[in-house]
Formats: sequence, structure tokens, C-alpha cells
Amino acid sequence: MIDTHFRRGVTLAAAALALAAGLPACGSGDDDGGDGAAKAPSAETKNAAATPDTTASTGTVKQQIAALVKATEAAYQAGDGKTYCDNLTAAGQKEVADFAKAVGQDPSCPDYIEAASRKVRELGITQKPSRVVSVRANRSKATARISINQKPPRPTKFAKVDGQWKFVTAGFTQPLQ
Repeated sequence: MIDTHFRRGVTLAAAALALAAGLPACGSGDDDGGDGAAKAPSAETKNAAATPDTTASTGTVKQQIAALVKATEAAYQAGDGKTYCDNLTAAGQKEVADFAKAVGQDPSCPDYIEAASRKVRELGITQKPSRVVSVRANRSKATARISINQKPPRPTKFAKVDGQWKFVTAGFTQPLQ
């Protein structure tokens, strides 16, 4: 029974980053993404993707959030639960821990992400490519429209914590019963 819950939880965890982009969100302030059209990545964005660094606080808000999204995806794929969870607000970390507990696993954000990532790799599930299409932000809150696997963009909330952008939610929901 726990294995069934864990399997379902892992399957949902594999889609968690994608689900986070689908949760309702609202933003305010200036639009940092222009008209929402795809733009060629700058050298800074390419370097951020090659060396994920969530402490980067240079560039536009859109560039900062795009770097965070890529770093978080890379952390999940690598099974780096600490980095993944460091990229979430406290509420996002609690969401993961609550989800882990609900599927009968260790209610630690990093431990659950590491276990889920390992299981996803064993099952051969791969992360779908994502792209930050546009960002609406004020000083401490942002909503990014993120396209996953070339599908229409969905809003995702971010908050600035100690000068760094973080995901407000991880997209984890209650497991299937």
C-alpha cells in the first residue's frame, strides 16, 4: 500500500515542476517580459543555464527567474534535494514535506525530492523542456508565464526572499487515493 502511494507520489512529483506552472496566480507591477514573444537567450542567460546559480541577482527579473527555473529543474534531475528545496519559499518546502508525509515518506523536503528524483530516473521519466515566456513583477512578488514542452504558458508565482527569487509553490498536491 505504501509502495503504491509512493509510486503515485513519485509520478506526481515528476510532474510537480510542470504542475507548479499550472496553479492559479496573479501578479502586479511592471511587465518585465515585453510582449511575451520568444527572444534569443542572452550570453548571461546561457551562462546561467550552463552553470545553474540561484544566487545570481543580476540581469532582468525575467533572466533571474529563468535561471532559477533551469537551476531547479537541473537540481531535480540530479537528485539534489537541498538545492531544489532551497529554491522554494518556506511555504513551498512545507508543501513538499506535507505531500511526502501524505504518501508515507520521510517528511523532509530534500529527502523526498532526492527519493522521488531517483525513482523517476529508475522509471525512465524525463523532464519536459520549459521556457519563461514573460514575467510580471513588483519588488517582492512575481508571476511568470512558463511554457512546458511547447504548451501554452501557465502562471507560476515567485517571491523574493532575502534578495533572491524563489518558487512560492512546488506544485505538489494530495496523492491519488
